[in-house]
Amino acid sequence: MFDSQDFFGEDYLYFHEYQVGDELTEQEMPVIESLLGIEPPMRVLDLGCGTGRVANRLALSGNDVVGVDANGHALGLAVEAAKEYGVHVTYERLDMRSLDEVEGFDRALLWSVTFGYFSDAENLGLLRRVRRSLRPGGRLLLEIRNRDALVGDFRPGRVVERDGDLLVDQCRLDLVTGRMNCIRFLLRDGELSRRPYSVRLYSASELRYWLGDAGFSHIDLHGDNGGPLSLESDKILAVAHV
Repeated sequence: MFDSQDFFGEDYLYFHEYQVGDELTEQEMPVIESLLGIEPPMRVLDLGCGTGRVANRLALSGNDVVGVDANGHALGLAVEAAKEYGVHVTYERLDMRSLDEVEGFDRALLWSVTFGYFSDAENLGLLRRVRRSLRPGGRLLLEIRNRDALVGDFRPGRVVERDGDLLVDQCRLDLVTGRMNCIRFLLRDGELSRRPYSVRLYSASELRYWLGDAGFSHIDLHGDNGGPLSLESDKILAVAHV
């Protein structure tokens, strides 16, 4: 079973710090707020919120934000960042698959490719839970990798180096299940660890079908930075309406 607490923990943040910095977040916020149609004050649910880089800025705009993540280390950083911004965000340590008790949100967010790491049944169940958490007129913004672009330029290996430490991913595509199955090797401070993981990849048409099956009434699909979706788009940004 995939352990998001372990996978997205301190090691992940250490090697991916360049991907979650202030500069990137400042570029993303106008896209997020535009596609979600943010009109403060709104009640917003940020699932897989990590270090709170998006949740805190949504709160800074005057929204009532709840951030959910299974990783205690990341949430600790989110709380400290909220204090620095001078905002209040309700952060909850919770596996997003246990979302049944949250409701009454105007908007929901699954950002930074946090969706797809569970089984098909669990992934669909999560989308249905998010749908139930939204009020009439609500929206979900979901960001995932574009399967068509990834398959067309698939690279089975990836190496990230930081200060002599190494992250190495070895991956293979299973076109039958639609999953990318990987083994992640981490070499930090002379110690080697091994973490398998698997992520479900979706084409645009398949994602639209899944969101419709989850109960959303209308789905708009966009490419990188909210632009037109194409075969070359690295990401799919889906806006699902209640």
